[in-house]
Amino acid sequence: MDATKQHEPRSFADVVSAEKRRIARHHRLLGIKDDERWGLALSGGGIRSATFCLGIVEWLIRQKRISSFDYLSTVSGGGYIGSWLVGMIHRHGKGKGRSGIGLAPLDAAIHYLRRYSNYLTPRTGALKPDTLAALLIYVRNFLLNAVLLFPVFASLLLLPALLSGVAVEISRPFSAALLAAGVRLDGASMLELAREKPAWLMVTAACFLLQAILAGLAGPRPAGSPQPWYMRERFLAPTMAALGFFAFLLLAQFLVLVRPIHFGALDPGKVREVVVYGVGNYCLLSLLALIVWSLAGRKQEKWNLDDRTGKYRWQAFAQYLLGTVIAGAVGGLLLAFTYHYPVGWISGVLPLAGEPHAGQIQELLEKVRRIGYGHFLASMLLMPALVAIGFVTVSVHVAACRRGFTEHDREWGSRWLAYIGRLLILWLAACLLAFVVPPLFHRFDRSAVAGMATWLGASALTAYFANSLAQPVKGLAGKTKAVLLAAGPYVFVIGSLCALSLLNHAVLEGLREAAGNYYLLHDTAPWWWCLPAAPFLDHMSVAARAWNVSLVTLGGLTLTSLFFSFLAGFAVDVNLFTLQNFYRNRLTRCYLGASRFASAETDECCRWEGIGGRRPHPPTDFDPDDDLRLARLSMVRPYPIINTALNLNLASELAWQQRKAASFVFSPLYCGYQIPLCFDSWATASDHGAARRLWEYAAGGFRPTVRYLFPEDRGAKLGLPVAISGAAFTSNAGVHTRPWMTFLLTVFGIRLGRWCGNTGLRSVWRRPGPLNSLGLLFGEVLGLTTEKRRFVYLSDGGHFENLGLYELVRRGCDFIVAVDASADPEHSFEDLASALRKCRIDFGVEITFADNELHALALDSEGVCRSHVARGVIRYPEKEEPGRLLYVKASVTGDEPTDVLSYRAQHALFPHETTLDQWFDEPQFESYRELGQHVASHELARRLPVRV
Repeated sequence: MDATKQHEPRSFADVVSAEKRRIARHHRLLGIKDDERWGLALSGGGIRSATFCLGIVEWLIRQKRISSFDYLSTVSGGGYIGSWLVGMIHRHGKGKGRSGIGLAPLDAAIHYLRRYSNYLTPRTGALKPDTLAALLIYVRNFLLNAVLLFPVFASLLLLPALLSGVAVEISRPFSAALLAAGVRLDGASMLELAREKPAWLMVTAACFLLQAILAGLAGPRPAGSPQPWYMRERFLAPTMAALGFFAFLLLAQFLVLVRPIHFGALDPGKVREVVVYGVGNYCLLSLLALIVWSLAGRKQEKWNLDDRTGKYRWQAFAQYLLGTVIAGAVGGLLLAFTYHYPVGWISGVLPLAGEPHAGQIQELLEKVRRIGYGHFLASMLLMPALVAIGFVTVSVHVAACRRGFTEHDREWGSRWLAYIGRLLILWLAACLLAFVVPPLFHRFDRSAVAGMATWLGASALTAYFANSLAQPVKGLAGKTKAVLLAAGPYVFVIGSLCALSLLNHAVLEGLREAAGNYYLLHDTAPWWWCLPAAPFLDHMSVAARAWNVSLVTLGGLTLTSLFFSFLAGFAVDVNLFTLQNFYRNRLTRCYLGASRFASAETDECCRWEGIGGRRPHPPTDFDPDDDLRLARLSMVRPYPIINTALNLNLASELAWQQRKAASFVFSPLYCGYQIPLCFDSWATASDHGAARRLWEYAAGGFRPTVRYLFPEDRGAKLGLPVAISGAAFTSNAGVHTRPWMTFLLTVFGIRLGRWCGNTGLRSVWRRPGPLNSLGLLFGEVLGLTTEKRRFVYLSDGGHFENLGLYELVRRGCDFIVAVDASADPEHSFEDLASALRKCRIDFGVEITFADNELHALALDSEGVCRSHVARGVIRYPEKEEPGRLLYVKASVTGDEPTDVLSYRAQHALFPHETTLDQWFDEPQFESYRELGQHVASHELARRLPVRV
């Protein structure tokens, strides 16, 4: 390979080419004359799917038909039994192609699987060591995750007080100098302020001016023009939003410090000054942005989307200046009203009963400021009002300019204002949690609040599990239940943040008392008695005490919390202290341990130790040698493909926003993913063949398995991708991802997914995890998963496509047997429909069934089907001969063995019992396995062609 490309990821074409060479070698060994490629797909569904597929795979082994398949594509539970099959072939395969397995090791392995049908906690019972060990592992992981996450969220809830204090400290010396000089701002005389003490205005203006410069850099530009890093949205957007936001906060705090609280009519002279001030400042900012935009080389051939010619540019510029003057005047008037009548904004927000007199409100605001809550009210009320004034000013400018602004300009402006709006919403939420929750807590009895919080937490968790287990219900009761189940998790998330706010408050109160900081005015009568809502507001002074700490103390606490989490991120590995390793160890012990328990040399299958060389560690019964190095399985037939889902909550491809995931595969030769960058060529495509060409311009890539994640150990072991492929219960779950789910499951450590190196990037794809886990764990709790990170979040393959059909169609297989054992009690074929839809969209491959084929799988009035199998046709755009699909559905036709029908009579959902049930007893295990054998012997025996 060229030295310049040796570090580049391989394309999917390279992967298929390498796989074809392996398949051609197997065809020569087995004497297969045709050049077709056959695939076997085993669907997801936990141990239910694994046990049903075991019956089918067992029949294929006994009939010596397993060697007919070139590929084995597995998802989730199908991967359980797929790993068992791969281990059996690798360890006990014989004959040409090493696909033959003797009956003695096969029986021994099945016996072992039956013993470990409760693979998570083999010895059942609440007080058994297996159960208690699982509980303690979970508690340990939860505490370690909490060490990383809780200090971060606690520090974020301290930011409103910290930033408000910083703004006050910046404004305090200037306001004190103005008041000492006798400068009274009774009419919002900003011109007088500018003449007397311009220093503070320079600080505030600097933020606005820098924001105007950035706005000029971020202005509309022609398509395809180069973008330096400082002109890209991901840098400009948060920077502009933060600068504008802090400038408004600084202005609000300054106005509160220098504004004497009194009422009266506005002096017309003062109004005139405010208008002049507003026009001058807004003109300065807007013209500066326009100049920077011009100097940055933003020359466009068209000024707008209406194809106007250059002769209209001066007219547009004149309209721009006129709009600037009008908008500045309107903004100045709004600022005058807000500054002169601050109560007008406050009384519209506070829940005041009745109409207090102006003097009472004036006294109220003065004493609010004296007890330490003035700058907090300014942060919650006055600062949002100033942001609203800025939005109205810009809107008036856009309206007054008419066609002076192009449609492109209007879209661009709305885009940047949206960033400030989002920041404002988050700020208000943080202020409510930090400044309003503590008074509420002091208002009510603490024990009652604690009891209510406990009840809400328990009900929220119950709602989550009940939502997963609940069956469709009808009527009003069912609708009410659905609403409660949907609202419960959100209530719990809000309650958790409130608890952190109270914890912050308690810590600050302790620090204040330790430092002896008592700033409250105990000699004055309570200011709140002038209000009808006095019983509630009586507790605001108690809450205000905690915030009367020095700014150094507040900042030190915030930085200490963040620094502690940062240091803990080096010690607490995001991939080690999760349930994923607990899950992986038990899957390996069960399914890969079964292939070592079996023996090809002896018929003894009932001895616990010594069979097949397995030497487990007491008392866990784990044996590290059960697992197999994935890269050593390249010559196994059928060639294994383990499907996982790469989570894309922030997908760059807009068409995939519903999917929220892409296919990420593990195989003996290569691991990785490849997704299209865009679908623009569909605009001119006349046939589905264009879908194949889309993948020539794709993101991602594939890396050699032998060097992926663990290059010093020659790659990952088989148990790792099998556990990832079965990570159904996790924080980010592809199409099933919900915001509350990412928060709850990450915070409580219920995470089966894994962060792996991005195979599409050069830097870290060999590393098993990050050096510091804080950033990834915080991104996981917020659902910030994307293919652009150095590490990508992988979860259950069913979060993208649950049949395993997608990757076989992608490889152009001519004959596919797809076994569907997913939970589908209504036989709605949701997973099949999803797979067919994705194959059509991504590859242009049409898969169709005759009407009578799928109708034979529909349920009748007694809940049985006429068949277990449906035949489909696969039409590849680049092939003349269509492919064939044999779709096998876990179903009941009524002619099953007596014990299977008896089990179904006692369990109405069989064979579609919930996937959450991962603890099978002997009757349950045997019923699913026997059903799989029955389907294979009655349907596959007739429909599966003989390969020669």
